[in-house]
Amino acid sequence: MIVLLGNTNSPDCELSPIAKSRADAAIAEFEADKLGSVLIPTGGKGRHFNVSDRHHAEILSSYLVERGIPAQRIYPSIHSRNTLEDIQSVGTLIRERWPSADKVVFVTSKFHLPRVKFIVRWAWASKSKRRRVKFVYVGVDYPGPGEELDRLLEHESKSLAALKNLERYP
Repeated sequence: MIVLLGNTNSPDCELSPIAKSRADAAIAEFEADKLGSVLIPTGGKGRHFNVSDRHHAEILSSYLVERGIPAQRIYPSIHSRNTLEDIQSVGTLIRERWPSADKVVFVTSKFHLPRVKFIVRWAWASKSKRRRVKFVYVGVDYPGPGEELDRLLEHESKSLAALKNLERYP
């Protein structure tokens, strides 16, 4: 299983450089895997990341197919509004549809990895006591200017701190 965590797109469905860099890394992971992985793109609609008429995961799926990934190897989509929903939905999907899956690869940006790892540990630890799942994290370099990366790192730091400060994670 290769989980492609989404980012943003324009109102006319053009993926952001971050979303494209993540998708390209997911393609590389897919092509390197000789076991016939399934790609699971994530992302729905929301005013801060996608105001187009299509779900972000569907836009990612189109991008993947345009670059040679067979459509039958792409899960139809996880329509979510944020990272927490991405990971919770993916966890439920994998436990129900592929209960024997023993490895899940998460593809995202390096700046996003600490929060993703935190949520994955929480989501899987609380739901998968019966078996061990190996998690692999692929962090993609940020493709934009440094000042934007600083803003994103600050956002991630605040978001992770807020999650850690919750008495009981949702």
